[in-house]
Amino acid sequence: MCHAGLRSHARVHAARSPGGATAAQPRAPGTHRCGVCGKSFGKSSTLTRHLQTHSGEKPFKCPQCGKGFLESATLVRHQRTHTGEKPYACGDCGRRFSESSTLLRHRRSHQGERPHACATCGKAFGQRSDLVVHQRIHTGERPFPCAECGRRFSDRSDLTKHLRTHTGEKPYGCELCGRRFTCVSNLNVHRRNHAGLKPHKCPECGKAFGVGSKLALHRKTHLGERPAQCAECGKCFSHSRSLSQHQRAHARARAAAQAAQATAGAALIFAGQAGQEKPDSLCPS
Repeated sequence: MCHAGLRSHARVHAARSPGGATAAQPRAPGTHRCGVCGKSFGKSSTLTRHLQTHSGEKPFKCPQCGKGFLESATLVRHQRTHTGEKPYACGDCGRRFSESSTLLRHRRSHQGERPHACATCGKAFGQRSDLVVHQRIHTGERPFPCAECGRRFSDRSDLTKHLRTHTGEKPYGCELCGRRFTCVSNLNVHRRNHAGLKPHKCPECGKAFGVGSKLALHRKTHLGERPAQCAECGKCFSHSRSLSQHQRAHARARAAAQAAQATAGAALIFAGQAGQEKPDSLCPS
């Protein structure tokens, strides 16, 4: 059935009572009722959009990826995932967001408002969706599997980013240098390099960083935390990256020792062979 036919057919249901007889009472002014599910709306335009949920009609198509949407406003928000546009800025820290609702939730982090607490460890979150993802740490649940390699993820967004490692897709491009990224968060970090922005400041020494994770690593130097330990010599480091560099030094030392040992062995073999050789005997006169 075409969409216009569905709306016409829905009016037949709307004109009848639940028992099937024609309703005796006229429809209340300003009330527009869906004939498919019975839901009521204050505006006919809202009912029209709602009917599209039953028909599956998605008239607003993204020109970049072809994905369809019920409303033009939803398409506009979606297109920001391609452009990386983030028009909503936090007045406290400067962090930017693609949707005003996400900015409102972010502001709770500055206000200290975290109404959703984990029953297992007590950690609190500003958004219930973040709590749901966090709880999977305790349960071990990873409901989102990769169809390519079977690796599983606790968050759908992590799966989406992982899939790009298989496809090679890098949908987010820097408008200044053209470099492309698999996820918008990496693009935003990269943009800070161009702008010289370092919004994450250490409260102990004032050193600033462009990425919050680097600040977290830096703060361990003040706290004396050295969780990364070398299994070969026992030396501890604040960062896993520093441990990796240290371990490469061990690897280079081992390679040099093996090369020296091989050279010394070859020299001994050569010397032994030279000692076994005897000069030709002189012919009798």
